[in-house]
This record gives sequence, structure tokens and C-alpha cells, in this order.
Amino acid sequence: MKKSVSLFIVASLLVFSGIALAADKPAGQRLKFEDCDKNNKGSLTFEEAKACWPNLDRKTFDAIDANQDGTITKEKLKANRERHAKAGQKME
Repeated sequence: MKKSVSLFIVASLLVFSGIALAADKPAGQRLKFEDCDKNNKGSLTFEEAKACWPNLDRKTFDAIDANQDGTITKEKLKANRERHAKAGQKME
């Protein structure tokens, strides 16, 4: 259980920080949320997020999408990161 929570935290932090790379970006260049939000709606569908962060899986996306409206926003990413940071502190 601790291992899966840790992996989930790492995946969430990677998504939030924009460390994962898209194929059309030079190696080492970080992508930000805004780089992925091509239509400037302030939210990403699973397909948009997956295009930016190829390692993102549906389970992680759905966990970040707290209200299950099919999108993630910067606010949802931040809330998810904070939830898992607190959970990680309790586990130590």
C-alpha cells in the first residue's frame, strides 16, 4: 500500500511540475500546464494531458479529476499534490 501511494505521489508531482516531456519538445525542456492547454480553456482532457505527459495513465488522471468532470485544471493538480503531500507526512 505504501509503495502504491508513493508511486502515485511521484506521478502526480511529475504531472504538476511538468517534468514529463512531449515528443515535440527538445530533450530536457519542461512542459508547463499552459504548454498542454492548446485551446486555452484552463483545463485538460485526458487526451490533451496524455499528449503532453505520455506516462500519464487513466487511473492517475481520474484521481486528480476530483469532481469527475473529465478534466484536470491547475487547481486540481495543486489540490492533488497537497493531499498526497499530507498523506506522505502521515505515513512517515
